Amino acid sequence: MVFVIFTSANRQNFATKLNPYDFFKNESDLGKRADFIEKNFPWLASADPFDPPLSREQMLDYAQSFKPPVAQTQAKKDFGLENESIVKTFQEMLFVKDKKDEYRREAFYNANKLMNELSKRLGLSLTELGYLLPNELQDANAVLKKKIEERKQGCTIEVIEENFSITGGKNAAAQFIENNKTFENLEIRGISCCKGVVHGFASVISSKKDIHEFAAGNILVATTTNAEYLPAMQKAAGFITDEGGITCHAAIVARELSKPCIVGTKNATRVLKSGMLIELNAGKGIVRIVEGK
Repeated sequence: MVFVIFTSANRQNFATKLNPYDFFKNESDLGKRADFIEKNFPWLASADPFDPPLSREQMLDYAQSFKPPVAQTQAKKDFGLENESIVKTFQEMLFVKDKKDEYRREAFYNANKLMNELSKRLGLSLTELGYLLPNELQDANAVLKKKIEERKQGCTIEVIEENFSITGGKNAAAQFIENNKTFENLEIRGISCCKGVVHGFASVISSKKDIHEFAAGNILVATTTNAEYLPAMQKAAGFITDEGGITCHAAIVARELSKPCIVGTKNATRVLKSGMLIELNAGKGIVRIVEGK
């Protein structure tokens, strides 16, 4: 419990306060809850300006996923952490981190309108637009198409001061994508953020569709997580991510929901495949494949 308190913000942002015991305590109708989110916080799942906002169906799933946070008031009193200046400073930093993320999502939500307009004028999809830099949009359409096709295969970006240099194509991808066989027998280890041992089928999340179709009781495996993953995280038996530390989104949600979680594995999404039976031992920070698919 001390660890949970230490790694929790000292106050809540608007998004994290959204739960049935807060804004929704007097409203049980799921549709009205979704209406409230859509009106006040439509940007909650906007992790990228090139992605469309949540659909109505996704908004309903999102509204349904909120649960009250773990009560911590008594624990703070028992352990006296409110008197520790270092703890209070760290918790304030966590609040600022969450607040920054809210502003970023709101900016992405509004920027999506600009991206849609650019998409129409250039005759490119939003996905294709995401492969380009702003100063390249003035190039001829044929040139843009060629760059996009190359970068779909892979690309590297070098930034020196304010100058960008991009290399696209198979050779660029080869610098980062190793043969899958390299990862078959690798051990999966990471940072334990909420202890516990669970067995279940792995579900590797790579798209919004995977989030929507996530099966209850499976173990969520992702590069990282954000607010958009919450409906799947509520159903999951535990979480495993490639990236992150003890204050990342997956870690915070795991502690709030008391679900085993390992982050920072670096290779989980490359080693694990959806349908594998795995053991998540968050106490030891180890993932073991029980039965491959």
